[in-house]
Amino acid sequence: MGVLLFLTFSILKIQYKIDNNKMSNMKFLLITPSIKNNLNDELLNCVNQINSNIKKRILSCTIFINSESDNEYYEKKLTLSILLQDHFQKNFFPISTISQPPVDGYEICMEFCYTENVNAKIERKIHNGYPYTLLTENDQNIIFVSGLSIRKKNQTIENLARACFKIAEEILHKESMDFRSIIRQWNYIENIFASVDHQQNYQIFNNVRAEYYNSSNLNNNFPSATGIGVNAGGITLDFIASKKTNNLKIISLNNPIQIDAHKYSNNVLIGKENICTPKFERAKYLKDINKEIIFISGTAAIIGENTEEYNAEQQTYVTIENIIELISHKNLKNHGINTIPMKPSFLRIYIKNREDISSIKKVCEEYFNRIPSIYLLADICRENLLVEIEGIAQFNEKFTVNWAGF
Repeated sequence: MGVLLFLTFSILKIQYKIDNNKMSNMKFLLITPSIKNNLNDELLNCVNQINSNIKKRILSCTIFINSESDNEYYEKKLTLSILLQDHFQKNFFPISTISQPPVDGYEICMEFCYTENVNAKIERKIHNGYPYTLLTENDQNIIFVSGLSIRKKNQTIENLARACFKIAEEILHKESMDFRSIIRQWNYIENIFASVDHQQNYQIFNNVRAEYYNSSNLNNNFPSATGIGVNAGGITLDFIASKKTNNLKIISLNNPIQIDAHKYSNNVLIGKENICTPKFERAKYLKDINKEIIFISGTAAIIGENTEEYNAEQQTYVTIENIIELISHKNLKNHGINTIPMKPSFLRIYIKNREDISSIKKVCEEYFNRIPSIYLLADICRENLLVEIEGIAQFNEKFTVNWAGF
């Protein structure tokens, strides 16, 4: 089946047409340095590229850095935090510093989430030393939490995960929410597929996540999420959460060619007894008065629940086809979403091996050459997976698919 999918997708041609009538208030901005220099200079170069109007409306920030050890990671993390606090002062936002090297050789690259709504109310809050943002628009409260992480100090992955989820729970309760309110979550796990006592780090994380989610009775209605490896820093959690209101529609999306991750069998889980499945949805659709958006979870070359063990280039084709199928007009309609076909508007591409960078970029640029994308070196949750892609899909551009040849 996987070979057939790969062959059919290789003749797929994609065309884009801009439609400016629908614009989402929530935007994601990717900035890479225009110079290659030291960490400080590259950071300031990135910050100076941000429009002054956007600076006041930044909700959160993710910084990807090149660090190979804990000492290097924590030193760079502190330096970046101080520099950004000095620059933004009262408009300071939550920051997540992630030990995933940009593939193009820069010290850093930066991803900002901001709102285009000039009338939205933005509150800068802090809990137990962790800053977060509360955005209020159209009577809807949305929180943006980035950089929930505990310094390792020889603690286990399990203890680090528990500590991070505890802080997340406290922030959610502070804003009258719980884990059911999380729409999109990013889970960064050091040595993600390493094993401790025959239990994979990713599986240990999944068990802790399931425990906390069960406390909020999610009932198989989970966030969109990514679980991805990092070089240092233990565990880091980022998330976006909102209480469901009469004006907010939230729908979990599954993929007809993939088994839901939270329904995986024990055949693809690595651990001891009582192991829990990864608790996330393939995507999450949101619609309120002003916007429609889809958060696309981390997606790889998995058909059903099994890895398609091709080379990196072929895995990229299969991964892209999974995303195309997930957000296709047909699949959206099957979920009761009657809207125009659309395309991703922002992508993160995680690459396991440096030698596969050029082949993976070639495929991604062939099909998504007009989409802002970030390429990062990172371990992926299965050792036989070579690439993983996540993204944002917004309903501001029409998407059509033409078939050629057959």
